[in-house]
Amino acid sequence: MTTSQSRTASPGVRNVGDNELRHRNAAATQGGAPDATDGDPKQAAGKKYAQGTNWVEGGVDNNPSFLALLIVAPFLALLISYLTSQEMAKTGVEPNLSSMVPACYADLKGCGMSILSAGTSVLPTAEAAKFVFSFMVLAFLLDFIPGKTECGPETLTGHVPKYTVNGVRHCLAFSLIFFVGSNLGPGKQYDFGIFFDLFPAIVAVLNLFGMVFCVFLMVKGLYFPSTQDSG
Repeated sequence: MTTSQSRTASPGVRNVGDNELRHRNAAATQGGAPDATDGDPKQAAGKKYAQGTNWVEGGVDNNPSFLALLIVAPFLALLISYLTSQEMAKTGVEPNLSSMVPACYADLKGCGMSILSAGTSVLPTAEAAKFVFSFMVLAFLLDFIPGKTECGPETLTGHVPKYTVNGVRHCLAFSLIFFVGSNLGPGKQYDFGIFFDLFPAIVAVLNLFGMVFCVFLMVKGLYFPSTQDSG
């Protein structure tokens, strides 16, 4: 490649070349020959991200903190949502650390059982599911609001993600539609405080939906990928 040609190469192409060169130099320094699969992203999917691919090594052994997060975060979200619920108000305990910590310390076993009971008492409801999925449908439709198209950084497999810059318009449009449809607007379809009223059940619905959606994304990425940034 001539000097003039190298100057006209896109930043993404130069980035790929630099990464490959560093990888080959590192292999040569260690006394090993470059891997024959370096030029094929599909065959090199088993490599770690640090070795020049888009693959991040998975598994519980390599990411124990991720596993802990997957176990703790859903229950913690339910527990925190319980603090804002009417059921919490009925207990007579103020939802703040200055009152909950001393009460918990005075009876550790009872506190543990209460925490478990509180978290598992937050369940999804049909009304919350209806609201959440209506919210998602509206958000999907508003995604078609026109705006300037921008490009993200090119990946190592040559994919350039594109997105529409319409976030502010999306936010304003949704807020206006939500107000119009509430009891404060002409629509009179729901109470303006529906977020607060259904908040614990909404969190439970989103927990379930998130788990199902992640499984879908994993299967799609493995067997029906949209780009070569998969594996």
